[in-house]
Amino acid sequence: MRLWKTLPLTSGDKDVRAVAACSYLGLLLLPALYAAREDDYIAFHANQGLTLLLAEAVYALLLLAAGRVGLLLLPWGYYRRWTLLLHWAALAPLPFCLLGAFHAMRGRAVTMPIIGWIRLLRSSPKLKENA
Repeated sequence: MRLWKTLPLTSGDKDVRAVAACSYLGLLLLPALYAAREDDYIAFHANQGLTLLLAEAVYALLLLAAGRVGLLLLPWGYYRRWTLLLHWAALAPLPFCLLGAFHAMRGRAVTMPIIGWIRLLRSSPKLKENA
């Protein structure tokens, strides 16, 4: 079993690839969501960008809760180290964003590990493994 799948969707148009790559960059997802109704390639990347954005929001809330719990349970010296660790942990979604934008700019539709199977947009193409 592979962690990711390559779909037979490709794009040769640089504008389409740029819009698809923007879907991984936070609020720049909005133009991609608007354009997703017209193009399957953009819809695929907009779906993954939206899933990643929601996963990042949940992850940020978990880090915030862990920081508050640490404040209550740890002595001050350990709490400072704990918050430093949590600040570094906040960078964990960054490789996923870069990976998605990289594949979008290259014109390929590659699912992300862990979250690639989730479909939030109806216009997003179904996952069929490339033979």
